[in-house]
Amino acid sequence: MSKKIMQEYLVLGGKHHGEVWRGVYPAMGLNLSKHDERYGQFFEREGQQKIELSRKEQYFISEWISPQGQTFLLATAEDLTEFDIEEEIERITPPLRPLDGAVEDWI
Repeated sequence: MSKKIMQEYLVLGGKHHGEVWRGVYPAMGLNLSKHDERYGQFFEREGQQKIELSRKEQYFISEWISPQGQTFLLATAEDLTEFDIEEEIERITPPLRPLDGAVEDWI
């Protein structure tokens, strides 16, 4: 196992809507082929279980700045204008960690 700085990503849209994933930042948009080594690079918020994405799923990573000035990471499968992002973040329990709230984790 190696030590990495992990961030939390709120997933908006698609079948994983509302989930919180952990992953190394910065991440790139996810459109993974079967030969891509990054396949399954995100992990469940609790535990070490990798998120398995089908090859048809496509997520894009965005930074969103809250009215309070905190930066949050989003993994989106749909247009961000379709969501009230502040409301989506407020629904998350325990609260979503902002970008400056990274933790060291072993993966």
